[in-house]
Amino acid sequence: MDDIFLDVGVHAGSWTIPASRALTAGHVYAFEALPYYAQVLKATLTLFGRQNVTVIVGAVSDAEGEADVVWKDASGRRLTGMTRISRGNDEGEKVRVSALTIDSFRRCHPNGRVRLMKCDVEGAELLVMRGAAATIDADRPLVFCELYDAYCARYGYSSRDVFAFFAARGYRTMSFEDGAFEPLDPAGYGGAGDVLFVPDGEAFGT
Repeated sequence: MDDIFLDVGVHAGSWTIPASRALTAGHVYAFEALPYYAQVLKATLTLFGRQNVTVIVGAVSDAEGEADVVWKDASGRRLTGMTRISRGNDEGEKVRVSALTIDSFRRCHPNGRVRLMKCDVEGAELLVMRGAAATIDADRPLVFCELYDAYCARYGYSSRDVFAFFAARGYRTMSFEDGAFEPLDPAGYGGAGDVLFVPDGEAFGT
């Protein structure tokens, strides 16, 4: 298990399954906060015979403990693909789940090197990164992250704070445009999209 992929916020496993096929000598850890989605993913992985994936049920954040996850809106409709950690004032139905950090998880699962981390948690991305700071500093993975300012605002920060987190660690920023990754100036970021953070010295893209 030389190569580790951390898939944070897996939902249906659109990244998990292709990554498990690509990492023939590696392992995928798939983190999903909602137990229902996690169970569906486990069944799907069994159906496809993917044995190099471990599904972790829990909300990834910046502290261990418990968290409420919003999974239905105020009218009772499921937030398919949009479940999120509650900040206490969210309308809708919630479920209490365990909370963990990437750093605490890696202390218990230290084998291999994290090469890639994907994070799509509907605005709580900075919380995930703060709880993964030691892992990021040690392994210097590529980090692909959804960054929407409208979602970040739920947690009291903006995409600028995420850019600053990675800049302080010697990362550069890229976006996917017209079928290729291109350098992205954080000052010109529009506040809605996906961003790739690449450690300085890593040969990637243009």
